[in-house]
Amino acid sequence: MAFLKVKTLILQGYKDTDLALCMSKFYADLLPIAKLHLINSGGDNLPEQMPDIVVEEITNFLSDGDNF
Repeated sequence: MAFLKVKTLILQGYKDTDLALCMSKFYADLLPIAKLHLINSGGDNLPEQMPDIVVEEITNFLSDGDNF
């Protein structure tokens, strides 16, 4: 995945499974321009459980420009 040269946001619920957390960290390490954001009280379905926080995180990520 190192060939992907786009900013990537990985949102992960901290209360998700250990496997899911490891996979998210692995993908964040593979992607050259990735930001992994763990949401403390989130579980395995962030868009359904915490839609307002997901929207806020995506909006912040997109409006951040090149300040990565």
